[in-house]
Amino acid sequence: MSIKKEDVHYIAKLARLALKEEEVAVFEAQLGRILNYIDILNEVNTSEVEPLYYTFYPKVTPREDEAKPFQQEIINLEEFAPQFEEEHFVVPSIIERQEES
Repeated sequence: MSIKKEDVHYIAKLARLALKEEEVAVFEAQLGRILNYIDILNEVNTSEVEPLYYTFYPKVTPREDEAKPFQQEIINLEEFAPQFEEEHFVVPSIIERQEES
């Protein structure tokens, strides 16, 4: 599978990257090699292979789910946030909307 300069520019825009033309050429080659490798992997017959849910199988011992009341007197929540209202932290917005160009 090949990738074009326009594809690299589109991906860079999605990632909010400003690339120079020489960087576009490098990424075009690298992404092309990655996509070629994925094409090779897609040719492997995996119909008899069981899905892998974990890279290791941890020993999980389930416990009973037990609801406990929140004990605010033990933890002073006001210490952890500059603003606290009732049972909620008041925090500034960290995600800004940017206009699409």
